[in-house]
Amino acid sequence: FGACPAPTQDDGTLAPNTDERLLFFGRGTLEAVRKLAWQPHLINFTGWFAAMIPFYLRRINKENAFFSGTKMVITLMDDAFSGHIPGDLERKMKTDGATAKDLRLYGDTTYLGLMKSAITYSHGVIIGSPNANPELVAFAKENKRAVLDYIDDRDEFYARINKFYDSIIGRIDN
Repeated sequence: FGACPAPTQDDGTLAPNTDERLLFFGRGTLEAVRKLAWQPHLINFTGWFAAMIPFYLRRINKENAFFSGTKMVITLMDDAFSGHIPGDLERKMKTDGATAKDLRLYGDTTYLGLMKSAITYSHGVIIGSPNANPELVAFAKENKRAVLDYIDDRDEFYARINKFYDSIIGRIDN
């Protein structure tokens, strides 16, 4: 899931309701999967706009048997935005049942903060671009996430991604 265009205004800044869009996309994606009865073993999401999916899957759907055992992998791309997510993400997350830990993690609404939060709640990280943020790559490795490094050979990279998925699905939850 992911790879949505950034909600920007004509001047290139993020739209004032970006926080609502992030939450709607994260919640709505999982709700659609549940309604369609597509019970996933693994969800791979790409880019910062999908960064709320781990929050919803790990916290909000924690007690939902439909998603029990579902693993998450984030693919890091070269998709950074400048500044902070406008709006009141913390208050809106509280409405959706966020814990104090969730609010600490998602308190930094910069690109780096949002992606570090998503990595923290994910089981694995794929480096999907040679230009992925090196600080995020280092963060994933320091936090002992399974990491698949980027390689230029497309066929080999896709073969490695499939093996990576298999290794994640077979992992015991942290």
